[in-house]
Amino acid sequence: MAIHTQSGVSLIEVLVAVVVLAVGLLGTLQLHLVAQRSSFESLQHVRAQTLAESMLERIRLNPSQLAAYQGSYGASAPAMPTPSCLSATGAITPCSPAQMRAWDGYLWSLSLRGADEVKDSRPMGLVGALGCVRVHEERVEVVVSWQSRHSTEDGADAGDDWRRGCGVAGPRRRQAYLDSSKVAL
Repeated sequence: MAIHTQSGVSLIEVLVAVVVLAVGLLGTLQLHLVAQRSSFESLQHVRAQTLAESMLERIRLNPSQLAAYQGSYGASAPAMPTPSCLSATGAITPCSPAQMRAWDGYLWSLSLRGADEVKDSRPMGLVGALGCVRVHEERVEVVVSWQSRHSTEDGADAGDDWRRGCGVAGPRRRQAYLDSSKVAL
């Protein structure tokens, strides 16, 4: 009686190996998608934080108009203030503090609407961005609110009523918040 030994692999073993490989590849693909989503969320937050810092610096440079900066920005396309504080060549022209405040609000509204980030004639900035400024004596709070691609929780839930009033409420709202303890006068 001859003993037959098997050489090679059976069909069942090949199928099990293919299933294990497929599960591993799907897990790697899912990991890549989560990393890409997190990277985009981080980029959006950095953009919003930079916009908030920009407005806070504009306010610091024009302290005589501190109270006049309070309000919401970016909800609609702003009208260019007159006179312009920039010449046709891009050089800064002399403006009064009130004119500079109007110009600051105009530029910040454009930035919130993505006018400074354009690709193929389309704005590429934050989606649904709205900026809010609140002034308490010499303390200034700046919030940039925008809509994320993904739902989690409302980014303003941890804030007060003023922060919850900045932007469109919902699970896609995100916010960058800056609080200056004092604006140097």
